[in-house]
Amino acid sequence: LTANLFDHFRDEIVIRGTFSNATPQEVANLAWSYGTTNRGDEALFRLLTSKTCDFLSSRNTLFAYNEDPYRFTNMEDPETMPRPKLNKIKLGLLKPQEISNLVWALGTTKICIEELNEIIDFVHRLDSSGLNLFKEQEISNFLWAIATLKNHENMQNTDMINIDFDFFEKMVKHLTYDRAQDVQNNNFKPQEIANIMWTVTYLNDLNISDEGNYRLLYNFLLHFCNIAYHKITKFPPQEMNNLIWSIAKLYTSITNKEIKFEEGQSDDELENVIIQVINVSVREIAVRKCQNFGPQDISTIVYSLALLGYKKIPAYKVLCTSFLRNNQYYRAQECSNLLWALGTCEFGADDE
Repeated sequence: LTANLFDHFRDEIVIRGTFSNATPQEVANLAWSYGTTNRGDEALFRLLTSKTCDFLSSRNTLFAYNEDPYRFTNMEDPETMPRPKLNKIKLGLLKPQEISNLVWALGTTKICIEELNEIIDFVHRLDSSGLNLFKEQEISNFLWAIATLKNHENMQNTDMINIDFDFFEKMVKHLTYDRAQDVQNNNFKPQEIANIMWTVTYLNDLNISDEGNYRLLYNFLLHFCNIAYHKITKFPPQEMNNLIWSIAKLYTSITNKEIKFEEGQSDDELENVIIQVINVSVREIAVRKCQNFGPQDISTIVYSLALLGYKKIPAYKVLCTSFLRNNQYYRAQECSNLLWALGTCEFGADDE
């Protein structure tokens, strides 16, 4: 019955144009519903994305927001034009959540729509006060979805979504300097922390960044490692996996070196924070006895630890024992990551 309903309304929307007069909230709700059930197709999401772009109005005008702090307004001159009333929903008004829900749905279904570039451009044009209107979950979902779509494009050898250095730099600066300055008390949840770190790491791997961005990425990693450190015990397995992988990939990418964990501390502030995060993470994984950690989680964590230069045998023993004991079937990549890590650490025959 549920499947039939989704298919029926999909035809009503795409073929019969039933939702031609839908509000931004209705469009966003539809996108979220079809995204979370994975029942949408390209025709449906192209229509919903195009409709959202219509709400954005002109691409070349200034943007401000009205009395409702979660509604954006398109205005030619924010200083002189009257602020629109909240009930005039057709005047280019959009909530951050409505933008985030649509883009998240595209990322979840891995459907690339060229019109998404208009939405990316809109967010790119917002200043820090505009970006701060996005809640932590909203900015996290928005950026995660864009990176996921770029990842999907790479596997499909297509290039529809435009992410340039200026956009990347602006988002990283916003996350580093405008968000959660109190690293102990903030609204970031583990999934949001892990998604943001994975997003920045992945986009950096696409060479969107450049060598001159070392200090910015250093500060970003330092900031989010500090945030993660105070919430490690709340990280589920997949988020723990993404966190450790992101730290390892981004750190080695910008420094091109390992960390000397055996020394216990470093003169470098970032290295010290990473040592603390990794040590607490490994201890937390051991306490949980790798419960609910799948083969991909374990193999990626082992790979990441080796990439960072972590060579403490007890941690690898816990992870590898769990990998062999709880899984009957392994993918080639999982076996490859595991064996590469053990080889990189140069464990000998005497190491259990």
